Amino acid sequence: MKTAKRSCRGGSSVLAIIFVTLFSVLAISFTAMSNMNVQMSRNHRDLVLAQAAAESGLQYARYLVNSYEPPAAAYSPRNTVTAEEAASSFGYFVTHVQTLLDGSPVLASGGIGYASDGTATFSLRFEFVAGGEDNPHRMIVTSTGFQEQLSRTVRLSFPIQKNSSVLQYAIAGRGRLWITGDCTV
Repeated sequence: MKTAKRSCRGGSSVLAIIFVTLFSVLAISFTAMSNMNVQMSRNHRDLVLAQAAAESGLQYARYLVNSYEPPAAAYSPRNTVTAEEAASSFGYFVTHVQTLLDGSPVLASGGIGYASDGTATFSLRFEFVAGGEDNPHRMIVTSTGFQEQLSRTVRLSFPIQKNSSVLQYAIAGRGRLWITGDCTV
């Protein structure tokens, strides 16, 4: 009987070591999973910052387009825009942007770029695309947002066409229409 008691004492020590090892492995796996979640959160944050920077670039491009007043040489008496007129209008716009940003750190050697106090940046690229019979000439704005190793790109297309706001009015009536003075119909 004394021999049976001695063999039980060693079994409880082995069982205790197995439980300690099991809990250690479990703690290490929880730590690894926690670190992986932190890395996934950082990646998601960087993706969102890159996307936000790209969209900020598009907003800046919209500001540049909306603040542009074409020079008198860009106007023509025709109702349509030829490829040459569209290309020269695009050239006038590029000159406007270069003049507006002259001496600014936003105008870099590779184009328009912005680096904020943080790490997210954007760059803009303007390109002219001649249209055909059915589609108008276009200016394509490409904005790329950068955050560390990640980048996101968004594009916006602006048609180069005549201002059609003059044609938004109409007069309808059954009787005669009397036009006097300095009127153009």
